[in-house]
Amino acid sequence: MSNKYADELLVIAEDYATMQIAQGFAESQGVDVRRVRVLPCRSGWQDVAVGMRNVRLDLYPKRHCLAVIDFDGCGEQRRRTFRQLLEENGVALERAYVMGPASNAEKMRRTLMERGYAVRHLSDVGRSLARACFQSQPFELLRSEELAHNAGELQRLCAAVKSFAMETE
Repeated sequence: MSNKYADELLVIAEDYATMQIAQGFAESQGVDVRRVRVLPCRSGWQDVAVGMRNVRLDLYPKRHCLAVIDFDGCGEQRRRTFRQLLEENGVALERAYVMGPASNAEKMRRTLMERGYAVRHLSDVGRSLARACFQSQPFELLRSEELAHNAGELQRLCAAVKSFAMETE
């Protein structure tokens, strides 16, 4: 159950493959599982945009929501269209984030492996993302053409959630 006054990050993925990325992120060492939760996957990126309305950022002022979607080769046009759908559904854009592979998750994994990155499983991408965000380690995968377009959104997400999404001693 959510606490209206507690900071939290909800993560919604468009399908099983992108959900693996999300789970790798949420289950990374040092991530506070009480503050970062992966919701059940949706059926396509447009359904994620509609589903983000259900996380009720308007009622929970300390809640943030990350969508993990495939960009399907559409580049920044997909991000603009997604954010427009969020706006139409009344989602607070300042606490909504969207990231994902330039093509699709499986193609991204194959491409990264071919380029020599240690990405055997899609969850490895999520773990690498969490290390970059919460442990200030360079996100080497951002150098790839599959993930480079996420740099600005990653920076925005990390600045917003780093203070509460890490476990404290």
